[in-house]
Amino acid sequence: MIVNMFIKPNPFKPEILKAIFLAFAVTIGFTSIMQAQPVNNRVIAFGDSLSDNGNLFAVSGQPQAPYNQRFSNGKVWVEYFAGPLEKSGAASLMGKQPMGHGNLDFAFGGSRTDSFATPSLGIQAQIDGFATLGGRFTSTDIATLWGGANDLLQGISATAGNPNTSRAILGKIAKTAGTNITNQVRQLIELGAKTIIVNTLPDFSSLPQFSGSPLAPLAGFGSSTFNADLTANLKNLADTNPDVKIMVIDISEAFSSIVFNESTSSLTNTAEACVTVAACLRGGSAMQKKFLFWDGIHPTDEAHRLLAVFIYNRLKAEKSVPRFSIKD
Repeated sequence: MIVNMFIKPNPFKPEILKAIFLAFAVTIGFTSIMQAQPVNNRVIAFGDSLSDNGNLFAVSGQPQAPYNQRFSNGKVWVEYFAGPLEKSGAASLMGKQPMGHGNLDFAFGGSRTDSFATPSLGIQAQIDGFATLGGRFTSTDIATLWGGANDLLQGISATAGNPNTSRAILGKIAKTAGTNITNQVRQLIELGAKTIIVNTLPDFSSLPQFSGSPLAPLAGFGSSTFNADLTANLKNLADTNPDVKIMVIDISEAFSSIVFNESTSSLTNTAEACVTVAACLRGGSAMQKKFLFWDGIHPTDEAHRLLAVFIYNRLKAEKSVPRFSIKD
């Protein structure tokens, strides 16, 4: 099966928002990962299923097997990048506030770039919740933000039926999502963030969900429009905040790098979703490490791990480079 988080908008009331964050805020330490140590900084993550370490599962029981309580067969990239982050639903974490010295993951599967999603929290609601509970960044913290996919996926689904208007409407959706992410980065800066990692979206036309289908051109248009608008906006934002480092990770470039780096990558199948291939789904870890995608949209555990190494190396290499960065 292929999971899509097409979720009907439904804003959370402020009192519900606060209750959720009181229950699910996380503090945790660092452990090592293969081929790269986690960064020696506190990491605070916001986003959707691409960064969700089990938050949606904690409140809804989704996604179910063969997913690993995340939208993958293992961990997501930020867990490898920062060290493990406990699932937000752990009873022992009830009542803790997001102001400790450990890593925090506010990402929820299904989140759009606005405040609307159910049963999860939109990215804007995640950041607002962090701020409402007194959350602030220190100068050494790293904020990560990866979103926009659900805005586009819902937009593609809603507009595909009318080819005469689909591009125009999806283009507006993509630009709105890019603007939302930019405003959220601005909000993170206002909360004290000095280092912010923002991931772009992969080329949607190459995802197993769309590749080779009639929707591929529209999907690719949506992701390219989003990426271009977001990158331009963040460049302008960096120019007005000279004391802040905004690192934009080109995910298409990152995927290409980790796939074609023969010394570190076992990823030989970049076209198919593992859950649709019986030999992969039932083949165990060795077989699944050959696949870039777990389902039609989400990367495998191995792809997430290699992405974390890619981002870690970029961050390590850019200790002394200009504050706004896109390419290697």
